[in-house]
Amino acid sequence: MTNYIQQKMSYYPSIYKNERDVIESLCCVLGNGVDLDLKGHIDSSSEYEFIITEPVAPLRSIYPLSLNSKEKYHMRLAGCTNKGWSTAVQYLIDCINITPDTVPSIKVWKENIHLLEELRDYPSIVDKYSTKELAELSFKKDLEESTETTATRCNYNTHHDSVRKVYFFDVQWSDCPVFVYKEVKQIWSDYDLGNDDYMYKTSLNYELFESYPRVYMWLKHKGVLEGEQVIVHWWW
Repeated sequence: MTNYIQQKMSYYPSIYKNERDVIESLCCVLGNGVDLDLKGHIDSSSEYEFIITEPVAPLRSIYPLSLNSKEKYHMRLAGCTNKGWSTAVQYLIDCINITPDTVPSIKVWKENIHLLEELRDYPSIVDKYSTKELAELSFKKDLEESTETTATRCNYNTHHDSVRKVYFFDVQWSDCPVFVYKEVKQIWSDYDLGNDDYMYKTSLNYELFESYPRVYMWLKHKGVLEGEQVIVHWWW
């Protein structure tokens, strides 16, 4: 396990002078770039834990609390499943309560300390997809309750089928002729594509023939019909 707080202090010593600076940044700073994954892990890691070693002490500063925002941004990390999270939030609450009112914005936080208490007490996120059996039940329920798609949320009037069959042209170590392979290399050069995880999406059409006729003819030779989609993969 890795102590998240100590790691942040070692990576950013000029920003985080003590443990309470780290927790204040997590809980109070809007847009700090830290999120939970769908399993409730901070920064997508179950290996992080929160270990407090310093005594409760006043804060040097605190990010202003915006009460006008409709977004409950203080709850962005609600349900965190990393070990020691609730203890860390309570530690911040204790530090806030003994911080002098002369520190800018601290009085507003004291008056609204219930927000951090809500964060502290929020139930841990439960992974509903941890097993195939549980996933079957959860997926069915989630699908029934789903009210939007990636098309409707962007106000698209039309949409395509998200899961459809396409051809996969796997170039390396295959029956692909070398003269065709050389043109695939040209595609990778033209589009500045990298290794292994990179793909080139195309269709068997006039544009492909104009740019890469050898690839076009090979795909046609292998049974791809005009207009059908192809994903080209080259591991070099």
